[in-house]
Amino acid sequence: MGHWNNRLWKVVYNKGEKHEETLYEIRETYYNDKGDICGVSTNAANLMAESPEAIKQSLEWMTNCLEKPVLEEDGFKFAPWGDDDEEVDALLTELDNAKTEDEEKVIIAKLEAITGDGSDLL
Repeated sequence: MGHWNNRLWKVVYNKGEKHEETLYEIRETYYNDKGDICGVSTNAANLMAESPEAIKQSLEWMTNCLEKPVLEEDGFKFAPWGDDDEEVDALLTELDNAKTEDEEKVIIAKLEAITGDGSDLL
């Protein structure tokens, strides 16, 4: 089974537009069984927990990610998830690498056709 951790990502918003903005975000990053990055959360990590001690632990994990190389979202090629179903695996990788909302919709439709729903895969 894969794992996740926090990583620092360079993200360009509104790329090519007048108000293009480059930000650095700590995001949950997901790894397959081989240890390759196969997914990343869409939003920056937020900080909330059940206790002050848990907040402290989360801050430590977030701080630790600053010791690793920065990952760039633009053009990043995600590895396969490693699911048993190769077709689903390939579509999930395509979804991670989709550049537009329209591309995402097409891929999600394909996933739904295969799985009957697809929501449990996202």
